[in-house]
Amino acid sequence: VYAEFFFARSGKQWVRILAPSIKVQVYHRISHILADAACLLLVLQMFVSEGKEVSVMIIEGKQKRTPPFKAIFRHFTQFWNGVDCMCMIGFSVLVYYWVVHILNAQTLSDMLEGEAFGQRTMIGSEMEKQQALEALLDQVELSLRHQLAVAYLRSVFLFLVPMRMFKAFSAQARLSILTRTVAVCAVDVFHFLLIFFTLFMTWAVSGIVLFGSSVEEFADFERAMNTCLRVVLGEIVWHEVREEAGPIVAGL
Repeated sequence: VYAEFFFARSGKQWVRILAPSIKVQVYHRISHILADAACLLLVLQMFVSEGKEVSVMIIEGKQKRTPPFKAIFRHFTQFWNGVDCMCMIGFSVLVYYWVVHILNAQTLSDMLEGEAFGQRTMIGSEMEKQQALEALLDQVELSLRHQLAVAYLRSVFLFLVPMRMFKAFSAQARLSILTRTVAVCAVDVFHFLLIFFTLFMTWAVSGIVLFGSSVEEFADFERAMNTCLRVVLGEIVWHEVREEAGPIVAGL
């Protein structure tokens, strides 16, 4: 259990209790193992196919007297090849962290089933009990950190999967309309997002100035950005702001 304390510049403080859980047994169904094995095979297939393309590029570069590094760099600077490169790097990092997470979970499970914690009461002297508890808590914190890291990596790298799907779409006449449309309007979308985020950050800073000393949701820039995003998505924070800042300021 974690207690997160937050102190605003005005002196007001908030506390949030976090109680995350850890999966000691990562694979409790055979279907989970099969799914991860299939995913690993697909990643290996991607490495093999990209390796063949790179080898062809190196051979062609030698025929044209081009250095291998320059040929590889030219290959992966193309957009879709760059997407493949990011997928390989991303999923390699994900597999590494996943293996470390499995090993940490197994270590934690062995500690819980060992002599010190496998019975109803702990055995040994007080010093041995304290050392065993400290080692257990350190292992729990390490396992929790790796579990959160795996969750964050999953959420980020899952966005790479649709990018590879778009690459497949570009090879089909009807489906390639989507990718071509995105490519044509990319510049206009970028300018729109630039103006939108400029106004959005101004809105967040205004919320900090008005409610930062009394409302937790606007206590700092990160929380204000998150709250403004919730408001844009349709969530109303009127009651929280009205109770802390009053109806006039809340209306502003």
